[in-house]
Amino acid sequence: MSKDQLLFCPLGGSGEIGMNLNLYAYGKEDNKKWIAVDMGVTFADDSIPGIDLIYPDPGFLLDKKKKSFSNYTYPCS
Repeated sequence: MSKDQLLFCPLGGSGEIGMNLNLYAYGKEDNKKWIAVDMGVTFADDSIPGIDLIYPDPGFLLDKKKKSFSNYTYPCS
């Protein structure tokens, strides 16, 4: 019998303002439920010509889309 696990999976920008995407998963190995916390974007500056918006790659989420999934973003003050 496998135990429930809590996983933290930072997909981008953890500890930064903008372009962050943090995932948490909980459950047994073959039945984890995922939640995305605070998916953010940021605006590029002049150091990256031709780029206007920077955001994390959500490809991992697409791979896990068959699992239950929630998204929570805290309000800005």
